[in-house]
Amino acid sequence: MAHVREQHTIGPEGRLVAALGPILALAAWLGPDGPMLASGGLDGTIRRWDATTGAPVGDPMTGHTDWVRALTAWTGPDGPMLASASDDATIRRWDATTGIPAGDPVTGHTGQIWLLTSWTGPDGPMLASGGRDGTIRRWDATTGASVGRPLSGHTDQVRALTAWAGPDGRPMLASASADATIRRWSEVRVLTGWTDLNGHLMLAFAGDDSMIQRWDATTGAPVGGPMTGHSGRVRALTSWTSPDGPVLASARADGTIQVVER
Repeated sequence: MAHVREQHTIGPEGRLVAALGPILALAAWLGPDGPMLASGGLDGTIRRWDATTGAPVGDPMTGHTDWVRALTAWTGPDGPMLASASDDATIRRWDATTGIPAGDPVTGHTGQIWLLTSWTGPDGPMLASGGRDGTIRRWDATTGASVGRPLSGHTDQVRALTAWAGPDGRPMLASASADATIRRWSEVRVLTGWTDLNGHLMLAFAGDDSMIQRWDATTGAPVGGPMTGHSGRVRALTSWTSPDGPVLASARADGTIQVVER
């Protein structure tokens, strides 16, 4: 791990600037006393700053044994939280206010972790990570537990990662890779297919929310709007052909079954 020398200078608008060697990661959040920043880099530490004054806040947060490559912040059940990812192939979670580690290091990647993003899913805060091994992995941000299987498909290192809420509110991920592709991801729990009256292969899927989406399997285009009508997660889907055309049935976590002619 590279060693860097800490230097402090007065920057524009009289703000305190810390020169710690190359800084590779930044995150921002709203703390109890106002906006905050965190930085990470070659010295393997995470440092917190008052975003208004530039003053350092608390002690450096230590634990990583190699460069800190990525940071992300979110609001947990008990307040602001941080996660850091490192070339040591671990993710660490921290109480952003106190700087105290939250749980054990998160492991699973087989190489350096260069990217982190966070979002709020149906079951609470989530993290996604990517890096040298070419996979994207999802984690429960509160417990650190792995969520689902690694998302694979890239043939080279993952170089960028972001999350957002789609038009229907469904959490979405996008990843960019050294293989010169961008991939978009959405959680799919259940899937079924059928052939419509025009001979087109159709798909329906549902994820962690209560909505069912339909797609033309040949063109990849969505068909109609999301199907709603129940509360609770969709647990199962099936389809069949009746004399009047295709029929789709869904089973929900609320104990109901919905049957719809397609």
